[in-house]
Amino acid sequence: MKLSFDLTLSFAAGQEPFFKQLQASFELGKLHFIKGRNGVGKSTLFRLLQGGIATDEQTEGSVQIAEQSFAVTDKKLGLLVKAVPQDSNAVLINAFTVQECLQLALVSKYPGLTVLPKINFPVLLKTIGIGSEARVNDLSGGQRQLLAIVMMLQKNPQVLLLDEPTAALDHANARLVMDMLVQLCADHNVTMLIITHDHDLMAVYAPQRCVELVRDEDTGLRKLIEH
Repeated sequence: MKLSFDLTLSFAAGQEPFFKQLQASFELGKLHFIKGRNGVGKSTLFRLLQGGIATDEQTEGSVQIAEQSFAVTDKKLGLLVKAVPQDSNAVLINAFTVQECLQLALVSKYPGLTVLPKINFPVLLKTIGIGSEARVNDLSGGQRQLLAIVMMLQKNPQVLLLDEPTAALDHANARLVMDMLVQLCADHNVTMLIITHDHDLMAVYAPQRCVELVRDEDTGLRKLIEH
């Protein structure tokens, strides 16, 4: 069972393609790394995988998740593929408790509802010392990042995209986050694509395969190569 895609993108009609039949395939339920230089298009790739297309952009192609195939323009991708922002502050509210943040993740429009939905508090957070009544403002950097990830998992995605989730963390917190990501993959059977520049983490957590997005010097097109 695979997550695969074949994507073509131009930023406007008449422009040369930025991606042209950009293809890759990843095993479902596993953690995978994508690396590449700044500005090469990694964040653009993540946006397309969620079905996020700007008004003037010209796109073709599809994303396949297991037996289901979706046109890249299909809005259903936004339900199955979720992204965790690099800055956890984008989704966390410091004055909230951990439990309230997890509940908030299930609310489609905030503050549209006055009562947060009930949830079962994740055992995984308890095992690393994050209590349900702890204030977000009191959490460490690694704990905040993990909470943001678990919040997104509350939406039951099949694919989770993470843009440098350990970039702002020290070594100990980075290893904490990566260890928990491996566990979350197993517990939730979710496929994770992770953008990173940390070669040490790639060597430890994906020693057999890393995919790199590069720019072809002759054509300017982006392509994915395996290492």
